[in-house]
Amino acid sequence: MCKKLSVLASRVSNFRSVTRRPERPPSVIPTSRVLWLVAFAVVWTMTGYGGIAVGQVGSVDDPLDMADSSGDIKRIEAWVDEGNLHLTMTVYGVFAPSVEDTPAGMTNRYYYHWLLDMDNNPDTGYLNDEYEGNPTNLETPIGVDVLVQFGWRDGATNGVYAYALDPLTGDEVELFQEYEYTIEGDTIHAVIPLEDLGLEPGQTIAVSAFQEGASNDWQCDWVESFELTLEDTSASAYNPDPKDGAYVGDTWVTLSWSADSAAVSHDVYVGDNYDDVANGTGDTFRGNQGLTYYVVGFPGYAYPDGLVPGTTYYWRIDEVNEADPRSPWKGDVWSFTVPPKTAYFPNPADGAESIGPDDVALSWTAGYGAKLHTVYIGDDYDEVKEATGGTAQGATTYTPASSLEPEKVYYWRVDEFDGADTYKGDVWCFTTPGAIGSPQPAYDATDMALNATLSWAPADSAASHQLYFGMDQEVVRNADTSAPEYKGSIALGAESYDPGLLEAKTTYYWRVDEVDAQGNTAKGPLWIFTTGAFLIVDDFESYTDDDAAGEAIWQTWVDGFGVTDNGAQAGDLLPPYCEQRIVHGGAQSMPLYYVNEAPVTNSEATKPLSAEGGLRDWTLAGVTDLSLWFRGSTGNATEPLYVAVGSAVVAYNNTGAAKNLIWTEWRIPLQAFADQGVNLGNVDQIAIGLGSKGGAAAGGSGKIYIDDIRLYRQ
Repeated sequence: MCKKLSVLASRVSNFRSVTRRPERPPSVIPTSRVLWLVAFAVVWTMTGYGGIAVGQVGSVDDPLDMADSSGDIKRIEAWVDEGNLHLTMTVYGVFAPSVEDTPAGMTNRYYYHWLLDMDNNPDTGYLNDEYEGNPTNLETPIGVDVLVQFGWRDGATNGVYAYALDPLTGDEVELFQEYEYTIEGDTIHAVIPLEDLGLEPGQTIAVSAFQEGASNDWQCDWVESFELTLEDTSASAYNPDPKDGAYVGDTWVTLSWSADSAAVSHDVYVGDNYDDVANGTGDTFRGNQGLTYYVVGFPGYAYPDGLVPGTTYYWRIDEVNEADPRSPWKGDVWSFTVPPKTAYFPNPADGAESIGPDDVALSWTAGYGAKLHTVYIGDDYDEVKEATGGTAQGATTYTPASSLEPEKVYYWRVDEFDGADTYKGDVWCFTTPGAIGSPQPAYDATDMALNATLSWAPADSAASHQLYFGMDQEVVRNADTSAPEYKGSIALGAESYDPGLLEAKTTYYWRVDEVDAQGNTAKGPLWIFTTGAFLIVDDFESYTDDDAAGEAIWQTWVDGFGVTDNGAQAGDLLPPYCEQRIVHGGAQSMPLYYVNEAPVTNSEATKPLSAEGGLRDWTLAGVTDLSLWFRGSTGNATEPLYVAVGSAVVAYNNTGAAKNLIWTEWRIPLQAFADQGVNLGNVDQIAIGLGSKGGAAAGGSGKIYIDDIRLYRQ
């Protein structure tokens, strides 16, 4: 029985180490250098080795990386089973390539590290907020006590082993070598007895990882930390086949899994609706059986009568043992997809910017059953969409016969032929250098604020812009200046548009056409985003270091700089004024310094909400809660944290908030301010502070970080 936690890796920082790494781990790791984290998804799952409960993982390969056959970390997993700690790591490419698998000119030398905070306490061990003098930009630094490492060079591994760091000298203290491990394709699976690491069942630890390699100049990949309780508490099915999120190139498939030792039989759920399978509703329950496989899509079997290309199917296995009162154990929802008949996974991706214009190579994944492919490309959407008569080819790559033009939007389409029928493909697009770009919200962004403002970077030859906006994709794509979707002409230098309050959970489309000095209009690409269910008060992304233009953060957040009774300072003293390493979302957060030393007892920064540019109506869209994220710093004095809206003050329920070294969300019911007399329909300012105004005596200094201030529906 096991509990497993799965984490997706994402690149947060791609700094390069100043010091080159030796052939194996260094014998001395200075106390100022500790390894570590970044931002991405943490998902609890109840599966065993091989289960991937987070769906298909898109590529996050770093464009700065060299094309080694081994790659960056894609996922790490950890769980406990029968007294052993199981650690897995999946990478992009081959995990431990042979010399023959290594591209010419590459140095096949890598080290992968799992990092363990044995007491789950960042104040002990070595805080991994920097590495060789460089910040790691991790949201949740931990106190690293033990490292488990795997390394190899030129196809020869040095195995999996664990070592600790002497707290006085920084020297390595090797614990054990030659732990059991297996490597299959892109994944390593290591098994380490808990007692070897001094761990006990029931203990909670923190786990993370990082990778470094010679072929990319020792550039590091960092993986966010997660907590893991060392308990064998579940009895879930695991090791799904096909793997979760896999593409299955057939219209029938045998689903199989590994059963937990406690299971006597298995409840099987299969369907094409995630919620139905997750909830066991509709006809998704396919029965109880003793077998650990189930056939779907094959003629004569109950469900379905042939899988449909282009469809994603979901399945779940609950483990059953009537003799155990905890039974049944609900399993994770896994998925697989039958590829569409049309081409998919375009490269460059749909909406890509600044491609070419020389040596442009297009590629794609062939549709289900495709044998020949016909490519159409041009700078007119309608022409590419309706084009016919192209020459079919067998390759899934295409290079235009001549260089493309700069400052253009190009469209391309791939039709697939399977020997019987032709399947018309979607129209994808990309831009060449100099064209309009950098849309905000970003192309295909999700969970955007209901009060989002649109912005973009103009084309090189633009003199003005024509903007179109709406909820119908084809209407917005084809609209002209006589259509309701046309929102007007926007002058060069004013590349933004406020669409007003948007609908929640709604997809919007927008297009910006560029008009040059001669009056010629170039049609822009179609951009898309989807809203969430919140309003932005401040995400700290718009501030710059241009104080002459009034764009510095301290010119909006009024602090106590030069004031005798306010010890606050919003932003750093020198540029960059906003924090660009320690952030919760986006690229910036607000550093807020507090100095509550006699006679000052309070430090507070205030943002006025002007009638023109501030969000003053806190009743819009049915919002009920104020949310903000905060993070403390090492060495901070204990001071109460509070938020003031008008004259109303709400203090955080833990006076040690400033010492919290992980990003923490604080949600405050808006009613708490209304109960103190605030008119939520006309809020004129919001303040964040530390000190006696929060209800306790002052007496100390420090720095906290604030990010993503939002208003949410309950």
